[in-house]
Amino acid sequence: MDWGTAAQWAGTATAIGLGVWAAFSKKSDKALEGVERDVHGAQSDLRRLFERVDGVEVRLGKIEVEVEHLPTKDEFHQLHTEITKLDAKFDSVLYKLDTLVSQYERAEARAIQAEAAAR
Repeated sequence: MDWGTAAQWAGTATAIGLGVWAAFSKKSDKALEGVERDVHGAQSDLRRLFERVDGVEVRLGKIEVEVEHLPTKDEFHQLHTEITKLDAKFDSVLYKLDTLVSQYERAEARAIQAEAAAR
């Protein structure tokens, strides 16, 4: 039995106990009606409370599912390390591309000069 169900039973038992106690301790109808109103009020308060607790349990369950899918500290560190390695490789590729662009531009300039000299 979970805590929510146990609390509901405890609330109901308390309400019944108060009703019986009030009936035997005070034989007055007004006193009994007052206790009954208090018991019904307590039961409705308990109902609202348990509805809120159920809502919180649903929200907590959703959060737990989301947290289960988050990476661990080690996985995050490994991911960071891999991204750092990729960044270094991209820097190397960019440097090589800059070198190739420079070589192409020099070759193009020589070709233009050779063409102009040939005319």
